Amino acid sequence: MIFPTLPRSVLILSDQYPPQPGGLARSTQRFARHARTLGSEVTVLVTRGEGVPGALLPTDDNEIPVYRLGLLRDPVDARQRTVQVAQWLHSERSFDLIHGQYASTSGYLTVYLARMLRAASYVNIRGNDLDRDVHDALKFGHLHWALSNADGVGAVSQALKSQAEFLADRVDIRYIPNSVDPEVFSPGTPDPALREALGLPDGKVLGFTGELRAKKGVEFLLDALVECNRESPTNLLILGAIRPEAQPLLEGFSVAEPQLADRICIAPYQHDLSNCARYYRLMDLFLAPSLWEGMPNSVLEAMACALPVVASDAGGIPDLLEHGETGWMFSRHQLHEFGASVREILSMEAGHRAAVGRAARDFVVDRHSPQRELEALREAYVDALLASRQIRL
Repeated sequence: MIFPTLPRSVLILSDQYPPQPGGLARSTQRFARHARTLGSEVTVLVTRGEGVPGALLPTDDNEIPVYRLGLLRDPVDARQRTVQVAQWLHSERSFDLIHGQYASTSGYLTVYLARMLRAASYVNIRGNDLDRDVHDALKFGHLHWALSNADGVGAVSQALKSQAEFLADRVDIRYIPNSVDPEVFSPGTPDPALREALGLPDGKVLGFTGELRAKKGVEFLLDALVECNRESPTNLLILGAIRPEAQPLLEGFSVAEPQLADRICIAPYQHDLSNCARYYRLMDLFLAPSLWEGMPNSVLEAMACALPVVASDAGGIPDLLEHGETGWMFSRHQLHEFGASVREILSMEAGHRAAVGRAARDFVVDRHSPQRELEALREAYVDALLASRQIRL
């Protein structure tokens, strides 16, 4: 069989896809659009779609066919149904390459299907799939097999790349960090009408974007709000969803700190990214006290908006921040001091914080552009096709 330089037809498997929220959904959409830009016919199969369990809902994203499979309760049934649907799609489109987002779920199915359908396989590691699932006895086997047998593997951070290399005993894993569009996420004047609509009181604004949950360091966000209000009136703007696990912490905070409860503003996730940027422009500092991470899109978006970031050193964050130069970064093992550090940074001269924000934007524009991500994906696909051909020979 003669392989083309790039795959003619690509199937992307992912647990999520917009309008579902979260970094996995957003990155999958970017990769689908990149693959189409590279000239491939792209089909997306969402394995944990909303809707009737087991039912297949065909949709469209700017001429990219997206099939959403309603999530089945039994994971074995869900995998069997995904394989069945993928086989049908392959009979219609004859995929040269299958690309899996999230190694322990879609990644495992990607390698399994690619071997079955005689296609190349490429698996992209996002974060929780390795950080969490390596410790899950029920998922470890799928994770290890996928990483060991995929024709190509990419990781969103240097930390994940190193971890996957020793886990799978391979040295060819690619570092493909997230990208952000600097035209969409850009500096600008805060919109007073938006602030008024949100009901934000007077004072500075600490920001957080994403799904608020345990791994994001909820208690450290709340501690930062308390510490900053010791110095001057300060608000916390949360843009995104609140996971059930975080709700008791917010409720407990309202009881313990009733005078600050009104200074927490929770706004729904914004599917329109340009509208999302308006929220970043209301913030004075962006906070990311994560316990573990892949490479958070929110940090990249904040940096592209020239918004100074204060974060932990979890996951891919050290790939983005140079302490005191493009942001401020603290050990995830000393987050009990995070709130006091945020207070000190917020009290710095505004011009200094603005200079750090500008340096952060310059870094993102140079290192994390969509074009860089597209070129990295091109190289990953070519390598996966070549590796697949060698295995078959």
